[in-house]
Amino acid sequence: MSMPDYDNYTYSELEEALLYLDRDKWPERYEAIQQRLNDPAHREKVLNSQIEANKNQQQEEATEKARQKIIAKDMLRVSLFGTPGSIMLGLGLFGFFTEKPENLFYLLGEEYFVYGLLIVGGIIELWQMIEILRIKRKHKKNTTAVSKETKNHSSVIRR
Repeated sequence: MSMPDYDNYTYSELEEALLYLDRDKWPERYEAIQQRLNDPAHREKVLNSQIEANKNQQQEEATEKARQKIIAKDMLRVSLFGTPGSIMLGLGLFGFFTEKPENLFYLLGEEYFVYGLLIVGGIIELWQMIEILRIKRKHKKNTTAVSKETKNHSSVIRR
């Protein structure tokens, strides 16, 4: 059986391997692990790779926070522009289905005004739905691209 490549183990992985290794059965492996644990060059290499991994993780977290801010900003914009449409649609439905809608507002008794509210409110709501789907699709593509890039970068670091 061949010896594992302990050069690619992190410091904590080496310590764990040493803890569970049968010293009597695998003395050469025990010695190899001890050498790497005591080797300053290996320790520095592992430390540098852990620092690099932490930097990458911090960059990913910052990117994710920025992406979430952009999504929140886009959703707020769409919501603000869509609110009048919701109100118009609601008033139009109220005017259409209520027996005396003019008790709330005199123009709700006018049939063409109610139809106008329904049409314009419906168009605004349709625009809002399309924009929300567009934002979702756009950010889903960005997330997929970032996660693929991260996976490729992580595999390069491990090597």
